[in-house]
Formats: sequence, structure tokens, C-alpha cells
Amino acid sequence: MRALIAAAAGSFLCIIPANADEQSKGKTFPAFSEDLLHFPGCGGCTASGPATITIHRGPGGNVTDITIQDSASGSLVQTGSANAAAGFVADPLSRFTLAAPGWAIASYLDFSSFGAWVTSGSSGFNVAGTVAGGRATPPHAMPKMGVATYTGQTFGLGVESAPTLQLPIFIWGDVSVTADFAHWQVATSLTNLMSAALAVGTGFNVIGTPTPLGALSGTASLNANTYSGTVSGNLAGLSGPIAVAGPIRGTFFGPKAQETAGTWSVAGTSTSPILPQAFGAIGSFGAVKQ
Repeated sequence: MRALIAAAAGSFLCIIPANADEQSKGKTFPAFSEDLLHFPGCGGCTASGPATITIHRGPGGNVTDITIQDSASGSLVQTGSANAAAGFVADPLSRFTLAAPGWAIASYLDFSSFGAWVTSGSSGFNVAGTVAGGRATPPHAMPKMGVATYTGQTFGLGVESAPTLQLPIFIWGDVSVTADFAHWQVATSLTNLMSAALAVGTGFNVIGTPTPLGALSGTASLNANTYSGTVSGNLAGLSGPIAVAGPIRGTFFGPKAQETAGTWSVAGTSTSPILPQAFGAIGSFGAVKQ
């Protein structure tokens, strides 16, 4: 099973043209984060708390770096220009550099961004997380009627555990979010999930070939511009499918709720006498209104 790693949901603004001040100093926004501390030794424990995200811009307003400051772990991670991608990424294993010393990746849309990171924490332990967020839609500007569908992508991290074995993985896939604004309900589907094994060092780098992981889905209650609920499903474990479930939370972004982003985390165990398993994973997602 895959032991849970970390998630972070944040607020950041990517869409306005950068002026000289923004180009030199960056633009900082508050965020929410969930983290797997002392990974992998904690066996799937998580912590959550506030964070900040800074978007750095260079000449012409181009995004050159995204910095994530996580308060729960004290970690400061940066994507670098190679790992900060505009829009959705068809193949993250080709697009991003996942190096052993630690890394951060993030896609940024018009009003929001999402990604994942891993770095060395205190006392030499690895700390991992995911991040998502944007410029929140003002509550008074949220739609009051109708149904809207948002499509996009998810990035995640996880750990599959069995006796004497722990397998860290990188996760990615598609996301579809359907918001019923009249009834204050949000349905989320994480589909076509893929995973690749990660080598554990001072961070992680991909060593495995991509394999299908499964799918997650669930519903959430909408409150003003945010929503929270649960997702569940069957994901591929070391010795077969394993049932997992956990929380999902998200926010709508942009002046007219043009985008949504958030985080999810799942965990589950199997007491099979052949090979007991434990699985945990976390992820972030971003999606655009269709």
C-alpha cells in the first residue's frame, strides 16, 4: 500500500501582467499545506497548517520560479524555471526534473497553480508535500445557480508499504470537478491515475516505468468559495487492489470562478495473510471551467 506523503493547498496569482516590482520581488500569497513529516519513517503520518507561495517573474513577466514556504515542516522549496510549467503537462516525467537531492514542480494557470515537492527535512529526514491554490473568487462573486464542469490535472506522492518494504511513488492523472452551485455540492473524479517508483536518497528521483494506479472519486459540500468532502476508490497495491479513502478540499479561483484547485489525501490497509499492505498518498489538483 502506499503510505501518505503530503499535500499543500495555496493561494497564488499568476495572471496579471508583472510590473517591475513584481518582476524583482515576486508575488506572495497565503496557502494551506499538508505534509508527510519524517518520511518514510513515520509510516504515513501527516501534518497540516498554513504556508506561503511566491511566484517569481523575470523580464517580460515570465514566471521564473515558484517558491513554497511550508510552516508545518519549516521547508522552503523552489521549482526553478525548468519545473514551473504554464498550463497542464501531458507527460510530467518528461517535462519535469525529479532529482535525488530534492525537487519541486508546479503548473500555473491564469488564476491558480498546483504541484508537488520533496526535500530533506530536519535531522536528515525527507519531507514531502503537494501544493495547490490561487487568487480566490470573492464569496459574493460565486455563482448561485447552474452546474459547471472543470477539467485539469493532478500531481501526487505516495508510499506503498508491506513488511520490510516501502515503495515511494510519484502520481499523476486527470481531474474532473463538477460544481452544482444551486445545491452547494461539488463532485470530483481523479481518473487515469499513473504512478512511477521513486528512489529514496536525500530526496527522490524516478526509477520506475509508469504503471496504472486506478481512480478516486467523491463529493464535497460547498461553502462560499471553498469545498471539503471525501474521495475513495481502489488503487493498485503491491499484491493487488486496495481500498483507500480520505479528505479532499478545494477553492474556486478567479473573479468569476473560472478555475478551481485543491488537495486530497487517501490511505488504506489490507490484512491479507499473504502480504499485508498499507497504502497512503496525497495530491494536488488544478482545473479550468469548460
